[in-house]
Amino acid sequence: GYLHDGPLAWPTVGAADVYGLSLWHRFFGWLCGRPLPLQRVDFRASAPPNPEKYADLFQCPLTFGQPRDLLYFDASCLAWPLVHNEHSLQDFLRTAPYQLLLMDDRESNGRVAAQVSAMLGHDFSQGVPAFETISQALEMSPPTLRRKLRREGTTFQALKDAARCEAARRALDRPDGSIEDVALRLGFTDPSAFHRAFRKWTGQTPGQYRSARRRSR
Repeated sequence: GYLHDGPLAWPTVGAADVYGLSLWHRFFGWLCGRPLPLQRVDFRASAPPNPEKYADLFQCPLTFGQPRDLLYFDASCLAWPLVHNEHSLQDFLRTAPYQLLLMDDRESNGRVAAQVSAMLGHDFSQGVPAFETISQALEMSPPTLRRKLRREGTTFQALKDAARCEAARRALDRPDGSIEDVALRLGFTDPSAFHRAFRKWTGQTPGQYRSARRRSR
């Protein structure tokens, strides 16, 4: 309950408060395809007996008894592009918030390939993010990023193909939209180029893949 010793005070912060704010933090990171580094987190509620158990969740200082619940991060993060579109968001919302609870920023931080894949995202309607753009966002030189990806057994081209293939599969699984629409959504100005790329990725044409998926339902 609330404490009434003098002015009305907020109760001690609970797990629901902490994990609720943590889900928002992880959702923002999911939208941008990379972890959002926090500088500080404020809670209106008063500090629990063991606040250190929550500090690891945000990887930054926590303050309690503040005017409102707030996440603090560098303003430069506001310029980060979103890497998801309405279709990937709909897929995400079908099982939310479970995948957010399973996300481990430190684990993705340890694998450069995972970070690059996340930053490639699912929205290719404006083209694929350039290798130089991603290396700059990761604060690495292009040769360093290539070397780290090679060390993890992959390349930027392989990650890009995997991301576009997954986005193509998702789009073709949806009943709305022609194959030409899917090609444009993936950044292909020429549908025949999309057909060739999809066949290279999957061994099937887009039409064959869509027909097979419909028969299996």
